Order: sequence, then C-alpha cells, then structure tokens
Amino acid sequence: MRAMERELLVMRHGKSVWDTEYATDSERPLATRGKKAAERMGQVLVDEDLIPDAVLTSSAVRAVETARRVVRKLPGVEAVEDERLYAAGVADMLGVLREQPPEVRRVLLIGHNPGMEELVAELTGRVDVLLKTCSLAVVRLRGPSWDEALQSKGQFAGLYNPRELEG
Repeated sequence: MRAMERELLVMRHGKSVWDTEYATDSERPLATRGKKAAERMGQVLVDEDLIPDAVLTSSAVRAVETARRVVRKLPGVEAVEDERLYAAGVADMLGVLREQPPEVRRVLLIGHNPGMEELVAELTGRVDVLLKTCSLAVVRLRGPSWDEALQSKGQFAGLYNPRELEG
C-alpha cells in the first residue's frame, strides 16, 4: 500500500446457531459451519496478503468467536471487542473507524448485517454487495487519516465468500 492508501476489510460474522436456549441474541455462538468458515477466511487473509493491522469485532459471541478463529492464522494480530459494533449502523461503525491511529493502514471490521452491507454501500456506492455469513468485502480508501479517508469515495476491491472457496 502507498502512504495515503488504507484498506477496510468488512466481514460478517460466521454462521451461528439458532437454538432458543440463549437468553439474548448476542449470546448465540458459532455453528460448526461458522467455525470452519472463520478459519478458512483467516487463511484467505494470509494467502491474499490482506493481513490487518487491527481487528475490531462486535461484542456478540458469534462475532468474537469469528474474530478469534480468523486471527489464529494471523501472527501478532489480536482482535479487540467493541460493544458499539453490535447492531451498529453506518454512523456507529464510521465513528469507531475514525478512532484508528494513522499508522493503522488496514482494518478488519467484524460485525452484523444489515449494517455491514450498508457500510460497504456507503463507502463505495455499491448496493449490490451481499455479505453472506463470514463473507469479506475489501474497500480501498485514500487519506492521511481514517477520518479523511472515510470522507472520500472508496473503491470496492473484492469479495470473498467462504462457501465459494471450499476445496
């Protein structure tokens, strides 16, 4: 990446269980398929040279579990939980991203729909990007800070869907 370039990796959490035994929506864990997909997507980040400088995740159990499985594949990268990313709208997510220091050039944001798809649409103008569970959209931005980069139109640079990557 060049000096002014930034990348935002937007990932929807992995497939979760829908059992009624969980008291709240935020307590639902990953299903077996979601666990496998998260690990696969961690490897995709390595294979595609998309290792993030920072990983920010919703505090929901399924998002945290997704983040943990993804970062297992990424040396020296840890996920940070942020309660503001649970059920977040675009403005909430942009606020969290604006807090990132300038030296952080690539951020992986793990959260929930419809907010994740709305964020990609807001930043790129692409309303046709569907983020299935554990899918990853890559958005390229330009600016010396995250605040400035997020004010300009980003470029949609790719979509990775774990079900299409299965071997």
